[in-house]
Order: sequence, then structure tokens, then C-alpha cells
Amino acid sequence: DYLRFGGNNSVSEVTKLQTFLKTVEGLNVDINGKYDTKTIEAVKAFQTKYLNETMIPWGVKNPSGEVYFTTKNKINEIYLWIIYKEHRIEHVQFCIINKRYSKSNTERSKK
Repeated sequence: DYLRFGGNNSVSEVTKLQTFLKTVEGLNVDINGKYDTKTIEAVKAFQTKYLNETMIPWGVKNPSGEVYFTTKNKINEIYLWIIYKEHRIEHVQFCIINKRYSKSNTERSKK
């Protein structure tokens, strides 16, 4: 689903985009499911930040404010990296807890 002003945009996809821009990128955007002026400006700010990955591949140096292939890919890349990091943290925490539990049980069985 590609998103743009005046397009036949999915409300849920726009809401996900706005949530990402606000919570991950810290941009000033309302989470309302509408591809409005604030959303366009936030997308432009995102595209400017990641210009080499979002616009330059198309031979364009200025942000468009529209979410097409390369912008969507960059958003997904960042989002997946966040999920990966959270998963790794949970995995490490589980291993630490499991190791402590195993050590505790081993000590009990020696008594």
C-alpha cells in the first residue's frame, strides 16, 4: 500500500505510518488516519533524514511527502530493527533468568 495526499489511502496504514513517525522518529504528526498536511511534512522530514535511501535511488534530491517503495522500505527496515533489538533483549533476559534458575536448582540438588 503506497500512501499519498489525495490517494485512496487505507486508514489503518496511514495510522501505522503516523504512529511510526511520531513514536519512533519523534516527528510532529497527529495520529488520526488522515494523510493530512502534518503527515506530509513528517514524511518529508523522514525522507530528508534518509535521503540517500528514500529519494536518491529515484534520482530525486527533494522529499516528496509520499510513501512509495523506497520510503516504505526504509520505514520497514527501521521498524524491523527495533523489533529485532527488543527480541534480542528479551532473549538475553530469558537466558540470564534461566541460567540463574538452573544454577539455583543445581545448588539445591547438591545439598
